[in-house]
Amino acid sequence: KTQLWLKNNLKDGDVFMDVGGNIGAYIVYANKLRKLKKSIAIEASSINTKELLQNIYLNNLEDSNVVVVHSAAADENKLAVFDIPNVRTADGHGKVTSVIDPNIGSTFKRTYGDHCIKEVVQLRRLDDLFDQLEMEVPNVILMDIDAHEVVAMKGMSKILSAENLRAVIVEVRKTTHNEIDKILQSYEFSCDEVFTDTVGNLIYTKNIL
Repeated sequence: KTQLWLKNNLKDGDVFMDVGGNIGAYIVYANKLRKLKKSIAIEASSINTKELLQNIYLNNLEDSNVVVVHSAAADENKLAVFDIPNVRTADGHGKVTSVIDPNIGSTFKRTYGDHCIKEVVQLRRLDDLFDQLEMEVPNVILMDIDAHEVVAMKGMSKILSAENLRAVIVEVRKTTHNEIDKILQSYEFSCDEVFTDTVGNLIYTKNIL
């Protein structure tokens, strides 16, 4: 679904942002698919960031204007503890324990136990990050950050209100769906899908008059 969405929405010359870039699968795919102006990958886990950088290098994308930011998207700028429950590459169960409901990841804990590495990461409002780095607002955004999406969007008002942002695909859960939908609707985005799953990706496109 995400690959098809990228095919349908990304254009040559676009700025693409992957919030929760993991090991770079979609950053690599997007840059093989289109000649992008810039790509921005936001990733909180240092384990995954290392692999993300390696995958950019292995795919000869180091000169493709890809920006990798080792931070967690949030609604404030400060240091926080990021729990990594497994050191496997590409594991996506990490969470900012000082911000997210502690019950998030409970299924993982029941299966593998509560054995986490704690990493101190920088929380960043993406609006402030883009201003500081003087980066152009993205045309297309992919966001998959394990129930942290609402907090991240609260720090993205300038980005979400930008005229050139056309499409967003975002992971939602039963606990976050309504608030994410409310936030994106307030920025003139709409979703044609009915969400009935426990967790899944929804596609939002900007309403154009």
